[in-house]
Amino acid sequence: MALDYIAFERIISLIKSKIEKGKIVKISQISNEEFLFIIRKENYNYNLLVSTHPNMSYINLISKKPESNHINTNLLMLLRKHLENGIIEEVNKQNDDRIVLIRITNRDDYRSEERRVG
Repeated sequence: MALDYIAFERIISLIKSKIEKGKIVKISQISNEEFLFIIRKENYNYNLLVSTHPNMSYINLISKKPESNHINTNLLMLLRKHLENGIIEEVNKQNDDRIVLIRITNRDDYRSEERRVG
């Protein structure tokens, strides 16, 4: 089912209200195309599920944490290296497209601040 503009706008505003200014505590890979980000904000953990499937990509907050198959791919290692312990500064959509931009601030090995957009 195609996602219309109004529903997408509502999903983004919900995700924004829940995880903005939260800290990415852990990143795990559920399947070949799905990643789970555990985000801590105000003493509560939020589970952000992101799918990168070519035909059915989605992003959603879920209540139950799914079981992980402990898949360790190069992409997962790269995401952990650059995004874990990062603070989500803002969540926006790009123009009127169905593209989500998440701005994350993190510190590198020398403790200088880096900004990442994904």
